[in-house]
Amino acid sequence: DWAIENDMDIINLSAGTQTTSPAFQGVMDKAYNSGLLIVAAAGNDGNIDGSGDTVDFPARYDSVIGVSAVDSYLNRASFSSTGSMVEIAAPGVQILSTYLGNQYAYISGTSMAAPYVSGELALILQAYPHLSNKEIRKVMIEHTMDLGLKGRDTYFGYGLMQASSFTQPINIIEENPVTSL
Repeated sequence: DWAIENDMDIINLSAGTQTTSPAFQGVMDKAYNSGLLIVAAAGNDGNIDGSGDTVDFPARYDSVIGVSAVDSYLNRASFSSTGSMVEIAAPGVQILSTYLGNQYAYISGTSMAAPYVSGELALILQAYPHLSNKEIRKVMIEHTMDLGLKGRDTYFGYGLMQASSFTQPINIIEENPVTSL
C-alpha cells in the first residue's frame, strides 16, 4: 500500500516463503494492477538436479516477476528454485554486496539476482517512461538471452536479463488498437 500511495514504479522483494494466502496474493495483484512492477526472488529451495516446482511466493504469482539465479558460467545455481513461474534469470552466485559491520561480502542467492532485474527494469522504464508496467515487462522479455531449453523454461524463464543501452526504439504492438470511432 505504501508503494502504491507513494507512486513507486518498482518493488523488489528479495524474500519469499513456501506459504501463500489470499491476502498476500491480493496485495501483490493490487500493486501490479496499480501499475507497479513487482520483482521477487524465486527462492533458494531448488533441488540439485533441478527437478520439481520449488518457486517461492510471491514469485509464484502471475503479477510478480520471478527471478532465478545463474553463476558466472551462466549455469543455473544449484540452490535456485525451479518451476513454471520462473520468468527471468540474473547473476546470483558470489555477488559482492554490502554487509553487516560496515563491510562487504560475497553473497549467493536469488535475493542477489532479483535486484539486478529490478535495476535493469528501472533503466528500461527510464528509457521508455510512457510504457505501462505490462509493456515494460514485454520489453524485459525481449532483452533476454535465451538459456537452457529454447523459449521459456523452468530453470531460466525466458532467459538471462541483459543490460542494454536501449538506443533502439521498441515497438509495442497493441492487442486491440482502435483504428476509428
